Amino acid sequence: YFEITSWTKIGKNDVEVRYNGNLTASVLLEVKEWGIGEPEIKEVVQIKRSTQSKAAIGEPVTVKLTLHSKKTVPMLTIEENIPSNCEVNILSLDELKKAQKITDYRIADGKLYLVLVNVKEEIALEYKLKAVRQGSGLHAGTKVINAANGELLATTISLPFTVN
Repeated sequence: YFEITSWTKIGKNDVEVRYNGNLTASVLLEVKEWGIGEPEIKEVVQIKRSTQSKAAIGEPVTVKLTLHSKKTVPMLTIEENIPSNCEVNILSLDELKKAQKITDYRIADGKLYLVLVNVKEEIALEYKLKAVRQGSGLHAGTKVINAANGELLATTISLPFTVN
């Protein structure tokens, strides 16, 4: 562990952290934000995510996303955070693309981006993760973004994810 000796708020979102330099073991830094309100969302699209909260190392984990749109959205992006103790099963994403449930996908910076076009009514998406590192992680919230203007359309809450 390491001991933080001081921290200073520099700007709105920047913090300078100093520590004593003694790093004795692997470190998992958990960041929590307080005082940030819920983003303002128009009630055009709803998303629900369901998955298990625990897995054994090597175990496949199914993530189900259910998207419901009250009106047709020409193009949207689902931004899904990947728990730090998991990897995405690319084959499951290729199957979604082949079945034409998604137009494309991209994995970058610990996030999975799913692109959908002409979204209307209800769409069910299912992809797989693989538990690869033991420990507690966070399956951070999912965001649905209107790709035409960057407007946030829907979110889910963050949930813990543990690998034994």
